Amino acid sequence: MSIENRLALAAHQFLLSTDAAYDECARGISTLDRIIVGTPAILAGEARGYFVPILYAYWERFFRISFGEYLRCIAVAKIPVELLKLRLAALRITREVSEISEKHKFKHFNEICQNRSVQDVKLLLRALLAAIEKPAEFPQTFNWIRTYSNVEFSTLEENCSRVGIDLAALKANFPAKSLHASLKDLVDMRNDIAHGSEFQSLTSEEWEETRNFVLKLMQIVQFEIYDSLQDPVRMLASHLPQPDFSI
Repeated sequence: MSIENRLALAAHQFLLSTDAAYDECARGISTLDRIIVGTPAILAGEARGYFVPILYAYWERFFRISFGEYLRCIAVAKIPVELLKLRLAALRITREVSEISEKHKFKHFNEICQNRSVQDVKLLLRALLAAIEKPAEFPQTFNWIRTYSNVEFSTLEENCSRVGIDLAALKANFPAKSLHASLKDLVDMRNDIAHGSEFQSLTSEEWEETRNFVLKLMQIVQFEIYDSLQDPVRMLASHLPQPDFSI
């Protein structure tokens, strides 16, 4: 099977698994709506405010699942590391170098020749080359995703950069209020409750805006990763001509 067909199959698997995750989160958010509707009007504002951390939790859950599934599906496609786009290849190679460094007890790669025979150095470099030539693997995929204390804009930006997802394409889907501002509002509201700041109730309009943002953001992230995964131009390294070092 060609690499293009393997990518298409991997993208289909990604869509199936993240569809299930999205549906789970959307059902949970719908349940929150039903609880609010059933809450006496005098308490509805406080109920909406208390549910914001749960909205945030659904966003963080979907973020981890979608980015983790992206890496898992790349592994399913069995694409050699050397054929992947630079950011993805660098992510895998960096982990490989880190594991080799830890195993052989050197902190920096330029220390590889210290207290080792030429033959030992040769074996280490061959092991690294073999890792680059074999299909990319991302074992325990969730461990490759960084969430820190909050999945705020900078966290999303960093993970997109690490795995080669187009952040600009995500931002373009929020023309009225920026992705940065909307995500900051969500995280700030969540932290105000989680860390004991002054509690603010929400109006029905504020709740509607926040819940719709979370649902939209999950969809946009899913579709952008799917589009990237099925596109060989975005996933594979360009086959550049070899430089001529002859004199």
